[in-house]
Amino acid sequence: MIPVATMANFWNIPIIAYMATSNTLSNKKIYKTLIRTSLRTMNTVAESTAAFIKHYKWKKVALISNTGVAAYEKISVFEPVLKRYGITVTKKILFEESATVQDMVNSGQLEEVRSNFAIVMFTSARDLTTIFRDALTLYGMSETEFVFIFPYMQEGTNGASPFAGSDNAVLDRVRKTYANCVLIDDTNGFDDRMITPFLERLATIGLDEKDIDLGNIYGYIALFDSIKVFATAGRKVLNSTGNFASVIDGKLMWSAMRRMTVPGMVANSGVGSGTVMLDDLAERIPYYSAFFVDKNRNQITPFANIIPSLVANCDGLKTGTGCFSLNVTEVQTSFWPSPDGNMPIDEPVCEVKNVTIHDTGESIFCSKKRIKFFESRALDSMPWRIFRDDMQIVDEETVKSMLSLGSQRTKLSNTNAMALKNHAVIGVNTHATYHMYEQRRPIKFGRADLALLMRMKQVVHDNLNPFLGMAFNEKGEVLLLWKFCSRGTLQDLIYNDQFVLDEKFHGAFVRDITLGLEYLHLSNIGYHGALTTWSILIDRNWLMKLTDYGISDAVNRWVKHGSINAE
Repeated sequence: MIPVATMANFWNIPIIAYMATSNTLSNKKIYKTLIRTSLRTMNTVAESTAAFIKHYKWKKVALISNTGVAAYEKISVFEPVLKRYGITVTKKILFEESATVQDMVNSGQLEEVRSNFAIVMFTSARDLTTIFRDALTLYGMSETEFVFIFPYMQEGTNGASPFAGSDNAVLDRVRKTYANCVLIDDTNGFDDRMITPFLERLATIGLDEKDIDLGNIYGYIALFDSIKVFATAGRKVLNSTGNFASVIDGKLMWSAMRRMTVPGMVANSGVGSGTVMLDDLAERIPYYSAFFVDKNRNQITPFANIIPSLVANCDGLKTGTGCFSLNVTEVQTSFWPSPDGNMPIDEPVCEVKNVTIHDTGESIFCSKKRIKFFESRALDSMPWRIFRDDMQIVDEETVKSMLSLGSQRTKLSNTNAMALKNHAVIGVNTHATYHMYEQRRPIKFGRADLALLMRMKQVVHDNLNPFLGMAFNEKGEVLLLWKFCSRGTLQDLIYNDQFVLDEKFHGAFVRDITLGLEYLHLSNIGYHGALTTWSILIDRNWLMKLTDYGISDAVNRWVKHGSINAE
């Protein structure tokens, strides 16, 4: 495209680029006869993303991409635009195009991002997004504390969206990949307001959607818009000069298209594809929106519209800009998965120590920051952690001896061979049972995992078995330790013919299980997650106690990411 645009300038003929083109072509001091009508360009997506970030008063971001010429070109567009909006790229990370999840985690750069930044913008020249999101999950970077922004970056077929399917329906894979993240895309990127008018135009000439490639729908629409813009400008020039030759005068046609506005396609229902607006450099100004991928509702909703408007008394040839401003309008608030529904700030506004506060509102805010700091410190202290030096694994013979000393021991547990396995003593005399998992690599806990383990440790209820703690990152094993219950499991009781229990026992057991579940569901843990007859224990007083609660999702995730093997 660059050689063609160069020759068009030399010959002084108009040229319209309706496909995605290099950022170099935005220089109108060189390409003086070029008009661009592409629905998206790197310049405009950078402008819209910067306007969005500025609107939410974020001044520092971490920019993450991949290596390579294409990625470098995109970063070179974003950095000056962000700087012009007063936004500092405080950290820039480039991963290799062939990077894996483990490569990203082992690089150590995610730790720096987690420790210093809350606003993370990711743009890749290839589909590294899924790998990047998996790495974030493995590293424990929660969307509650971070804002992950994914600007639209066109790759491959012109107009093929990385977010939506060919039928414009959001794919399940996309909802999982971008869950609780921000997508910056065309305002019509997730509906059919652009597709419907185009398909109706096709129907007028006897074609339908099967006759075209819907994956290239935006390319078709941009081509239609470019022809319409050219025809409108040609009519304007012809009416002004009365000379047909003037229609192929490149500089004259380019001047006629500056600040031009024409309506887009309109469907029979009256729904349109928007307005085609060209800026002061005859470049299309797209309409973008910020979308939130709601994990709980399993849908994508726009929460901020980025609306352009032309600036009067501005010459783009002198300023090097398109002479337009972007206004961000919020259409939804309090949607973020945080306690107050608000998105995180880019950095704390007050320190925990040595703070002088003069304003009551600031005092309250800083008090909240202090509370959060001390909560984080409490979580990081891991009071539920058990070191292997503080516990002893007990073999089966020793377990038999220990059980024979307990007068409350019954034939029920003595007949169960499994009851003799996986026993340990913590400290001096705390008898525990455990689940053991082979550990393949060190586990790094995210804030959500730390909070969950803290809640499990703090749970106190007559029908819940106490969670004693977790041993990890030692001896190639992970141990989840629970208090020992002397009468075994409900499974033992059900399949033991020596014990016949009447209806009163049955009713008492159901009551105990129900009370335990009710407490879990009303607590911060919220669920059991692995309720079976094996996870219901019986203590010496014949009380039912639920065990193995809350931790199943975390264990499955650690297995999935290769940190541990299944039990």
